[in-house]
Amino acid sequence: TMGSGPDFFRDAVRHEVKIGADFIKIMATGGFFTPNDSPEDRQLADDELRAIIDTAHALNRTVTAHAYTAELITTLAEMGIDGIEHASLADRAAIRLLEEKDIYVVPTFCPYDEIVLLDEDKLAQKPPAFQRKLRHYRDRLVESRRAILDSNLRLGYGTDLVTGYQNYECGREYSALLRNGMDHYRALRAATAENARIVGRADDIGTIEPGKLADIAAWPRDLLADDKALRKLIENGQVATQYVDADGTVSGDIQWNPNGSVCAIEGITSPDGRVLGKMGHSERKGTDLYKNVPGEKDQLLFESGVKYFK
Repeated sequence: TMGSGPDFFRDAVRHEVKIGADFIKIMATGGFFTPNDSPEDRQLADDELRAIIDTAHALNRTVTAHAYTAELITTLAEMGIDGIEHASLADRAAIRLLEEKDIYVVPTFCPYDEIVLLDEDKLAQKPPAFQRKLRHYRDRLVESRRAILDSNLRLGYGTDLVTGYQNYECGREYSALLRNGMDHYRALRAATAENARIVGRADDIGTIEPGKLADIAAWPRDLLADDKALRKLIENGQVATQYVDADGTVSGDIQWNPNGSVCAIEGITSPDGRVLGKMGHSERKGTDLYKNVPGEKDQLLFESGVKYFK
């Protein structure tokens, strides 16, 4: 909706709610992909922003905003916004304010990965205007990303894919989150429990609990782990030991693999083969230990290590 003045935007919010809107999103600033504006451009005045937020809240609707800069994010937070999309140029002070006010952020890492991680081949696939903006703001994009990763923000999951990929390739954001150092469980929670909370559906979706709705798929491995890294270990011959059953067959069964280790890996070596790393739990021995797990737990780690390298 385009227009001017607080009264216009009050009416616009009421109209959207009347025709069925569950929440309101404000296009509060320019963007990176759009050619004729800047991510720092303010597209609405304070009284217009306040009119949107207050009207939506009066009608029991949540409000989020497309916003990048610390200044705008701080303004929106003080006005009582419920969420921020992107926050790609936020500083640590703005992020602390969002934490204090329990305002969620959907950080959309993947559209900016090419500049943050400097992939020139991927950058070359983007329109020239997009590339220029990304290069201009690179330092701030990098610092903001670090601040988000270091924060205790409630993070949601979204891609903002606008060029180079299809909208159905939403899994790319999960890979981007992990590539940038986000904890696996935090990324998973963003895509499930937190997103359900953001859209007001936490009572019936987002977590696996009695009475909730879910499509559940299962694999005989941990999808949270980086399968590319595991594949590399195996290809390099760095997997030294694995959990096996009584017949010597590699096993994921808890009886033989008590940690549920991915690919049943129990010990690995460094790439040069000179360092052996092993599950330390197997060396814990003593009176009254492992009552719930049968078998001898003293695996003679150091003696075995010496024999391995001989």
